[in-house]
Amino acid sequence: MIAANALLIGQIYYMLKFEDDALTRLMVGSYEYKGKLDDEPEERVHRFEVLGEDAELLLRERDLSSVVDLSGLIEELKRFQSVGNGSLDGAF
Repeated sequence: MIAANALLIGQIYYMLKFEDDALTRLMVGSYEYKGKLDDEPEERVHRFEVLGEDAELLLRERDLSSVVDLSGLIEELKRFQSVGNGSLDGAF
């Protein structure tokens, strides 16, 4: 997890997701941070460009817990490898 105040415009960040309910098909999403949206006064919203697609991802600050930088991605992948496919006991 990366803190909202540590996000840097232009940096690449990652999110891990699973394609299946059995938690065996891990996917890594790559996103370029574009900054905060100023038109959301109640809760800060952060804008990311989805790399490899013509799309953007908007995340509220409370939803940033799944966003990691490269070192965080490496940690999460190691944790996933040690736990094994289909089990997340404390992995994410």
